[in-house]
Amino acid sequence: MLGPVLGGVFADIDAFLGLAGWRLVFLINVPIGLAALYVAARWLHTPHQRNRQRFDWSGGLALLATLVPLLIVAEQGREWGWRSGQAMLCYGLGLACAVVFVVNERLRGEAALLPLRLFRRPALGLGVLGSVLFGATLFGTLILMPQYFQVVRDITPGAAGALALPVVFGIVSGSVISARAVERTGRYKLFAVLGSLLAGAGSLWFAQSDPGTGLWLPLAASAVIGCGLGFAMQTLVIAVQAAADPADLGVSSSAATFFRTLGGVIGVTVLLAVMFSVLPGDIVRQLGSAPPPELAERLAAAQSDTAVLHALPAVIQRPVVAGLAESMSTVFVIAAVVALAAAALLLALKARPLESSRR
Repeated sequence: MLGPVLGGVFADIDAFLGLAGWRLVFLINVPIGLAALYVAARWLHTPHQRNRQRFDWSGGLALLATLVPLLIVAEQGREWGWRSGQAMLCYGLGLACAVVFVVNERLRGEAALLPLRLFRRPALGLGVLGSVLFGATLFGTLILMPQYFQVVRDITPGAAGALALPVVFGIVSGSVISARAVERTGRYKLFAVLGSLLAGAGSLWFAQSDPGTGLWLPLAASAVIGCGLGFAMQTLVIAVQAAADPADLGVSSSAATFFRTLGGVIGVTVLLAVMFSVLPGDIVRQLGSAPPPELAERLAAAQSDTAVLHALPAVIQRPVVAGLAESMSTVFVIAAVVALAAAALLLALKARPLESSRR
């Protein structure tokens, strides 16, 4: 729960210990990662059977080659244009490498990095697809919320980090509640569906916020989104694990996490593309006329420093911020549709009661 707050504080200071403050957002992971590594190495001793097997290097390289172009276009898409030649090249490379990855995995059989036989089970396939849709909602909303508070509400990065506490508290509480319920009943499908519905409803509620509404509305909506994310996040992993054989627990768990992250990459890319596509029209509608030429430069600069927008003259600033709020509302509506689609998909999931649950 301290993560978003510390991230906002670091991003809000110019320098700390001789480093630019924003760099600490990443460097703080080093001591945390080392501590986690020590704890796992020192105390995590689970029964296992060692199997000698050659690592699927070709599959790993093909998967890497699939993802890197997508990450590049996610980073550069706004500057290049989502339909520019460079973007189309990245899409083509990613698709071609994805085909190579699938062919390689089929040829490798049981030695594959991601054995394709896993997806012959409908429950596992539905769980993975649900993870993709859920990841798009998860990462898309979590990235846009701080932007909303900074751009629309003119709140500093440090304060925006603090305002992320409702969604983080919702995630933590939703995870704990669903985990205890699943432990006692062995039923997990309910929480996966309910979590997706809550995330969708919270996103629709968040979309109703604008510069004129009270701050309580986006905070309450973000708490609902967080609770939904907490309900569904781990239960989707459980759904994938339950559909797999015991020998495939490792690969099925990692597949669920991987596809959730992949859905996040795709979701963030698509949502930001939509936002910046509808933004010019929303600003023109709020201004009532064509924007001044220098406004495009200010909007481009605002992608790295939102304070630029609030340095605009008041007569231009108000409609620009209102246009941004309208664009973000559109994006949250799309995120809600994706979450509700995940709920509809998971309704078809044939859940298996967990054998280790306490009745």
